[in-house]
Amino acid sequence: MTTVQMDTRHTNISLSAGVSEIHPPDNWAAANTTPTVQMNGVTYGNDIFVAVGNDGKTYNSTDNGTNWNYVNSGVSKDFKGVAYGNNLFVEVGTSGKIFTSSKWSLMG
Repeated sequence: MTTVQMDTRHTNISLSAGVSEIHPPDNWAAANTTPTVQMNGVTYGNDIFVAVGNDGKTYNSTDNGTNWNYVNSGVSKDFKGVAYGNNLFVEVGTSGKIFTSSKWSLMG
C-alpha cells in the first residue's frame, strides 16, 4: 500500500509504502545456452522471452526460457535494457540507438 500526502499550503510531501514479502522460486534450471558476454536485461511479450547484453548480443526463447536462440542484432554496442509493450519490443543501448521490433527481427 502506498500513501502520498501533500499540503498545498507548504511544499511538504510525505510518502509511505508497504512492503510485501517475496518468496524465491522452489527450483531454478540452467538454460540451454551460455552467452559469452554479460546479459543486462530480459523481458517477456507475445509468447517470447528476449534477453539483451553487451556487444549487441540478443537472445530469444519461445519455450519458457528452456532454450535460447542467438539473434544477430547487427550492432556491436552494449544493450542495457529491453522492454515489451503495445505489441512492440524495444532495446536500448550505449550507442544512443533504440531498436524496435514487433516480430523480433530487429529494425533500427
